[in-house]
Amino acid sequence: MQRYVDWLNTKSPYVIENGPYKPASLAQKVTILKGFFKKLYEWQYITTPLHLGFQSTTLTEADRPNRDAGATHVKYLLELFEELGHIPMFTIIHVLTTTGIRNSEFCRLKVGDVAFDSINQCYYLNVIAKGSKLRQIPLRDKTLKSINLFRHARGLKPFLEMAKVDPNAPLFTTNTGGPFNSSYLAKYFHRQIAALPSDRRDEIREVFSYKEREDPLDESSPIINKEIKITPHLFRHAFAIISSQSNIELHKISQSLGHENIQTTKIYLEKVMAIESHAINSWDQNLFGDYI
Repeated sequence: MQRYVDWLNTKSPYVIENGPYKPASLAQKVTILKGFFKKLYEWQYITTPLHLGFQSTTLTEADRPNRDAGATHVKYLLELFEELGHIPMFTIIHVLTTTGIRNSEFCRLKVGDVAFDSINQCYYLNVIAKGSKLRQIPLRDKTLKSINLFRHARGLKPFLEMAKVDPNAPLFTTNTGGPFNSSYLAKYFHRQIAALPSDRRDEIREVFSYKEREDPLDESSPIINKEIKITPHLFRHAFAIISSQSNIELHKISQSLGHENIQTTKIYLEKVMAIESHAINSWDQNLFGDYI
């Protein structure tokens, strides 16, 4: 398995064509393999704990892809697609951001997953998360409206009406009427943005660009423009960032996202929290006067 990991990052077809994997991508692949063999060992399919033999992968902050999208970024995209009348993209972004659900969770949603809470007098989603755990996620009125707009644009019945006929029907469908899957949804995002007029794509690049050193660990390396890649997962990070900036406790954000470990939530909010908690933000203006 160690030889396989070495091959994966040196001689695999992807690497030959595109060059080495980014550290975060390689770490993700190794983590999946370790998790798979750990489960095989726990379920006694194998008797040797192969997962312990994998080399550990340690990511620095510089290795992680930048997914720091906040309210300004999301509002820009929502306003853009609303203006263009692109209801599917508007709805998908709106739902992903206001629920914080994973790409895969979004794709699995059925019309019967929308339920009504008679105590709090609100609708919510029953979402089956990782490990087959059930999460119940409130749906705001405008999110509900967006869902039905999407269904109307696709020629589908409103979700409440459809739930009485077939509760297992997909809540969101592709333009051919089938359910989304994670890979297709990611490609759908890429295609819809690529199909925008060139001036709008330029605007998106400007809004989602940031400056960073070519080598973040080398103070002498040149500063270059980079872009935040717009993927479905980006809006899960946006949910965390907008929640943090709304002064919601870290524990509540972690619970809402369905993270088993609060450290995962901290990674989502690492840069934002570092800036928010910096000592300069609490300086007494009386001590430094007009120079702060």
